[in-house]
Amino acid sequence: MTISQLLHSNLPFADGSLGPLAKAAFIGLSIVLVTEVFKALTKRSPYENIPGPEPSSRTMGYLVDMHDPDNLDFHFKMTERFGHVARLKGGLFGSDALYISDPLALHSILVKDQYSFPESTEFSGLFGVIHHGDQLASVKGEEHKKQRKLMNPVFTAAHVSKLSPLFHRIAKELHDRLKAEVKANPGATLDILDRLTRTALELISQGGIGHTFNSFDKDSKSFQEFHEALKDVLPSASHLFFILPFLDSWRKKEPVWLRRFIANLAYVIPWPALRRFKKSVDTMHPVCASVFQNKKELFDEGGIAALANTASGGRDITTLLMQANSEADEEDRLSDETVIANMSSIVLGGQETTSGAMSRLLDLMTLDTDLQQWLREEINEAVAKKNGEPLDFYELNALPRLDATCREALRLFAPVTFVWRETKKDIVLPLQYPITDAKTGNEIREISIREGTAVYVGMGALNRSTALWGPDAAEFKPQRWMGQQAFESTVDKIKTPGIFSNIMTFLGGGRACPGMKFALLEIKTVMSVLLPTFRFEKTEATVAWRLGLTLSPYVKGKEQEGPQVPMKVSLIGPLAKAALIGALIVLVTEVFKRLTKRSPYENIPGPKPSSSMLGYVVDLHDPDSVDFHFKMTERYGHVARLTGGLGGSDALYIADPLALHSILVKEQYSFPESKEFRGLFGIIHHGNQVGSVWGDAHKKQRKLMNPVFTAAHVSKLSPLFHRIVAEFRDRLKLEVKANPGATIDILDRLTRTALELISQGGIGHTFNSFDDSKEFHVFHEAMKDVLPAASKLFFLHPFFESWRNSEPVWLRRFVANLAYVIPWPTLRRFKEAVDTMHPVCAKVFYEKKALFDEGGIAALANTASGGRDLATLLMQANAEADEEDRMSDETVISNMTSIVFGGQETTSGAMSRVLDLMALDPELQQWLREEINEAVAQKNGEALDFYELNALPRLDATCREALRLFAPVTFVWRQAQKDVLVPLQYPIIDTKTGKEIREIMIHEGTTVYVGISALNRSKALWGPDAAEFKPQRWMGHQAYESTLDQIKTPGIFSNIMTFLGGGRACPGMRFALLEIKNVMSALLPAFRFEKTDAIVDWRLGITLSPYVRGKESEGPQVPMKLTLIDDKN
Repeated sequence: MTISQLLHSNLPFADGSLGPLAKAAFIGLSIVLVTEVFKALTKRSPYENIPGPEPSSRTMGYLVDMHDPDNLDFHFKMTERFGHVARLKGGLFGSDALYISDPLALHSILVKDQYSFPESTEFSGLFGVIHHGDQLASVKGEEHKKQRKLMNPVFTAAHVSKLSPLFHRIAKELHDRLKAEVKANPGATLDILDRLTRTALELISQGGIGHTFNSFDKDSKSFQEFHEALKDVLPSASHLFFILPFLDSWRKKEPVWLRRFIANLAYVIPWPALRRFKKSVDTMHPVCASVFQNKKELFDEGGIAALANTASGGRDITTLLMQANSEADEEDRLSDETVIANMSSIVLGGQETTSGAMSRLLDLMTLDTDLQQWLREEINEAVAKKNGEPLDFYELNALPRLDATCREALRLFAPVTFVWRETKKDIVLPLQYPITDAKTGNEIREISIREGTAVYVGMGALNRSTALWGPDAAEFKPQRWMGQQAFESTVDKIKTPGIFSNIMTFLGGGRACPGMKFALLEIKTVMSVLLPTFRFEKTEATVAWRLGLTLSPYVKGKEQEGPQVPMKVSLIGPLAKAALIGALIVLVTEVFKRLTKRSPYENIPGPKPSSSMLGYVVDLHDPDSVDFHFKMTERYGHVARLTGGLGGSDALYIADPLALHSILVKEQYSFPESKEFRGLFGIIHHGNQVGSVWGDAHKKQRKLMNPVFTAAHVSKLSPLFHRIVAEFRDRLKLEVKANPGATIDILDRLTRTALELISQGGIGHTFNSFDDSKEFHVFHEAMKDVLPAASKLFFLHPFFESWRNSEPVWLRRFVANLAYVIPWPTLRRFKEAVDTMHPVCAKVFYEKKALFDEGGIAALANTASGGRDLATLLMQANAEADEEDRMSDETVISNMTSIVFGGQETTSGAMSRVLDLMALDPELQQWLREEINEAVAQKNGEALDFYELNALPRLDATCREALRLFAPVTFVWRQAQKDVLVPLQYPIIDTKTGKEIREIMIHEGTTVYVGISALNRSKALWGPDAAEFKPQRWMGHQAYESTLDQIKTPGIFSNIMTFLGGGRACPGMRFALLEIKNVMSALLPAFRFEKTDAIVDWRLGITLSPYVRGKESEGPQVPMKLTLIDDKN
């Protein structure tokens, strides 16, 4: 039968106008086919010297083995068998291809020379047909750059993180339905793939395109139809692999109506795979088109706000893409058809791969109940810290065990095993791992790839390479990721081009998967919701993961039933362990130690405790007994014994310069922070920050922290500080103008200012403190409460250090949360404050880290500090540090909390104290005002920078004197780790013999209180006027020359102890001084400050806090009257 007869007998309208056109199309296709076969037959392989697998079919070549659904080892063991570059023989009708899994070669293919290796025509054609258009995966060159330019910002952490509440709601619905199902059928076997497929479709449809298929409703027709299409499209496409090379040119053929007509012949041709493929494609596209048109109508009417009532609340990826598209320049804008094609791509790409990844993860967990419990403990602990609230994007990413497990599962079982690329020009690629020439036996260190060569990127192969990951590369070991950077998990710390965790699962370069963060949030959210409630167990069924375009699970012997992952799911019983017994044991043990220990300090003078039972702790922490500290040296000398009472050991109160030099400098590692201090601040900051660690851990952190706080870095914050202070001054001016003569709580205004200075300058975040924002009020209340509350819990401080390190973690968290139900207001306030501060800093950190990881420090230029804040510099220093010097994310977050907490509380108090002192002395104000005005005039009204502020002698002297006389922190603790003999500057008198003591032996375990204020006010050091405020004492000479006998103390600032000394001195000294001087230089030229009738008492806590006498219940405040300078002139 001739071709003409065949056409006339099989095509409709054979005798009409369509016959010749169909005939021409068929002949055209035949010519294309013959041409392609001829080219392949006459082309000789340039890769004969590269080893590779022998194809099982000489006719079809490597295609059969490459796509064999039951031959995963072809990919998984490629590097082990043939090396990281392998030749794939094309057979009778095809050219040879290359299978590449070499890290260096892939860096060229995916990154350096990515535009020389576009998606293959097979890949572009297939996904162009599936999605009915030119979406991101099926375009190349400039069109790809254009789409990527719009798509990349939509998938950033900042946008994806906002989907956390939506994802949790969907995962919770899965949880509740699964729980009801398990309760109704205990012991039954469930297909977890079905449940996770429904969940993944809702996650990607609501989060991706803002639409719901009501997937959890088993009677939902829209779900059933769309799910069938999604389930069939890729498996059926994998059976069409030998027509894939023609799809890209086919989908662009004209006229369109003829192409569509011929495509519809798939419904009558007896080829089941083709029919299923066509039916799937025709089901998916109209749904996405309809959703788009509905969204577009709303968007055109009212913008993104009009989409607030859609499934995603207007936060889905498509809505953001539509918004970005509408705001783009005309030449960068995508057509409606392209947006719809990308919507289809988002749903298909996200649903198929994510449901498979989640199912694989649970399938792995059924093999290891200990792994489930390991993860369950971590999740329970994190949820307990949030009082049962769901974990958000950043909190999920901060769970190291869950993160490690996800990384390992995605490494070992990437949903997509390989992708194609096509070589557009001859190119030479270097190799990380040389291969052996199959003909000469010589080593090949680079390969020349010819134009037109198909290159297969072996994602699964590189992820399992024993050369890269070690001999256990094929084993599932989440622990390989714990406590180190991703590339450090490899044998030789070799980096791959993969954008995620040094693995190739999400590819790399400009064509890497943009939905990586989206997918990880889906997986982690589902795991965090399911694992605390369910146990997962294997059944007798054997699940084999078969190769398609993605990996799909089939039960052996039941392949015809389609993909499934059967497992047994059971509920975890409630945990009801009373854990207070553990705390009581710790308490009794500590008391017993103290009762059996005799004091070696009976011959040292000191105050008699007001409580025989509790000893010195009552007087030491008495909020109304500041004189206990201020007059310690005058009453008892520079070393005093603190009697411990019935249940405690004696301690020492030391304010001797020479003794403190030993304690803080010479023997500093023998005197770490006391366990009370470490425990308290370890709990406040949720981790081991620089103030709560000692020894090598402290040296390691200090090594990274010190350079961040240098004058060179801090000085760059001057413009930022001036902007914040100018805003404060201008608002204060308006307030004073509106209410002349009114009394203003200057502490409140300075607290807001200090929080903005330390939050923007310290961690690159703003609380919008001047706007009465909710975030400010919540955080400020926590900051305001935590230290006063902690000071009233002083008798618990000795137990905090061992408590915060006790195991198991979930039990510790459970007991800690009892603070919310125990009728003890102080403990409750302390717990609420701690639980408020840490999540804020964690969120800021992970937002910064996401930007930093994407674009380095330059990517943080648009943050509150412009990337100059201390936390950003610390992150940069941390990233550049050697492996052994690097901090964990949790440690950086703890230090961020410490920066904000330490900087805000002390600085706002110090600034309020300076103004409180000035309010007593108008002449002092004028003396400073003249100096500041003169300096500003010399700069023609420009703001003074760091160095110019430090060059103002009057302002500098006033700050020094205020910080000497009223150090924000009155004392700190240290604890002796060994017996140390300490010399004394000022001898003390032995109470038993009356002899002079010139050195004391401090015994191991002794608590040493460093009397900061006591030494700052010592008459022996500063003279008889030591208790008087005299800025002039600092004028015209070096700091130590202001002392009576020019004696040097170990203090790092101005010979006073306010910022301590030695390795544990306050690193933020320059930062704090810049804050104070900036504020004073802005306020004094604008305002006069006057006292009111109110009496302000500065009461002792961990810092000094001001209270109006008779109004203590109203909290800290410093009322004063302000008048504008202009109003007086």
